[in-house]
Amino acid sequence: MLKDLKQTLETGNELIVSTNALMTNMARPFDIGDYQKALVELSNSAQEFTKLITSIERINNNIGVDQLIPQVVKAMDEAESEGEELANHTMRLILVIIGVWFVAYVTARMFILYVYQ
Repeated sequence: MLKDLKQTLETGNELIVSTNALMTNMARPFDIGDYQKALVELSNSAQEFTKLITSIERINNNIGVDQLIPQVVKAMDEAESEGEELANHTMRLILVIIGVWFVAYVTARMFILYVYQ
């Protein structure tokens, strides 16, 4: 499907380039060949678009959107839950590190005061 989409986008890009060239060359005399090229590109784009739609329908029929949406929602909920757990765990670790640092600082200050008095 991605290959079809890429090919469709490339064809669409070619159509845009052709149309742009046609529009910039409008000052020159009427040339039916330019219009024929544009129609050929348009036809190719339509065929590629049809292939893409067919691929999407095939995927939809195989997977079933009704079955896919609940799975996506469940995965998003699980990701949210895991993210919250990770944030809480990180916060607890930061608080422990701050606590350990504070105890070490107070202990060191007390030791220095005790030794030098």
